[in-house]
Amino acid sequence: MHAEYSGPLAAAELAKIKRELDAWKKLAYEHKKTIKKQNKVIEELKQQDNTSRQKLKESESQLSKLQSKTKKSDEAITTIESNSQCQICMELLYRPYALSPCGHILCVTCLQEWFRKAPAVDDEMYDDSDPDYLLRRRKTCPCCRTNVRHRPIPVFMIKAIVAGIAKVKGSQNGALLGRDPASNDSDPWEGLFPDDDEEIDDFGATDEEDEDDEDDIDEEDEEDSSWYDEVFSYGTGSEDETYRGAYAYPQWEPPGVVIDEDDYLFDQLDESDLNCLRRGATLAMIHEYDVEYKHNEGLIARDEAYNRIYLGWNIRLSADDENGELYMQYIADDMIARAERWSIIEDDDGGFEAHLLVPEDGVLEYQDTDSDNYMEVDDLD
Repeated sequence: MHAEYSGPLAAAELAKIKRELDAWKKLAYEHKKTIKKQNKVIEELKQQDNTSRQKLKESESQLSKLQSKTKKSDEAITTIESNSQCQICMELLYRPYALSPCGHILCVTCLQEWFRKAPAVDDEMYDDSDPDYLLRRRKTCPCCRTNVRHRPIPVFMIKAIVAGIAKVKGSQNGALLGRDPASNDSDPWEGLFPDDDEEIDDFGATDEEDEDDEDDIDEEDEEDSSWYDEVFSYGTGSEDETYRGAYAYPQWEPPGVVIDEDDYLFDQLDESDLNCLRRGATLAMIHEYDVEYKHNEGLIARDEAYNRIYLGWNIRLSADDENGELYMQYIADDMIARAERWSIIEDDDGGFEAHLLVPEDGVLEYQDTDSDNYMEVDDLD
């Protein structure tokens, strides 16, 4: 060792350096411990972040499901609400009353106003100055003009549904909306219908005229029963008896059913729907089987797979098949059981369109095939 690095001074300097080195080593050790703790905290925070992200995804998924359910619930409430409205004032039916025999349901206020101010029918003979004029005048349904012979009756189920809708939507009650002017304890039909709810005679008609009208109706019913009122099993009628001849595509033919369009004012039907009704289909078939009518193709129904089924220009339903469901089931079975009278064309997507054929010798040609209005209501007079 050089002389300048020896001696007490050098020893003291070396001791100082050693102390400083030990201090730095201790400080480095403390920093390492701190870094290790911080890394541990960071890992814990990362795990918490991942857990929070997973919970957020689950919450978002649950929120999406709840929003979907809420949307469906709102749509259901809207549908119920739209079907629980009076067809005249379009307000909710807080006090619904049903008319007999047609079954239409309207609010008490609109019915009272209708029975008091409805236009008089052609054969109405009473003078409105008669104090019993409102009581004795002929009452009709404002929707279909059917004669109303009994007091309207309250429909408590509709009333309960409307009350539930109002509670869910926070609506005001019927009294505040001005649709419930009469007290529940008062008689809404006082002065309009007899107290004993007895049947009301047609206004201006004598008993003898009523009997004549009933006889006329009975005769008409007997004449038309073979087509409208006959109950039969599909596949057993004369038109379905064993046929060994050739089959052909049906051709246009005039409608076979007479309807009054005024009876369907509130069903929101277009001209195609009305033509379906004129040709034997029902409202249920139009909605359930998407039945439509085309002048050059006739009635077209669709099955569950949306395959097109061409039924010809007129169909006939049994009187006990009110919605046409039995007929459509018969059609589905008939395509398999009697394939010879069906023309089935398959498409590339695995679907098909089926055409109901008719006996070749039964195809009729009509001179005028441009109009679907061969039969009008006035033709019945």
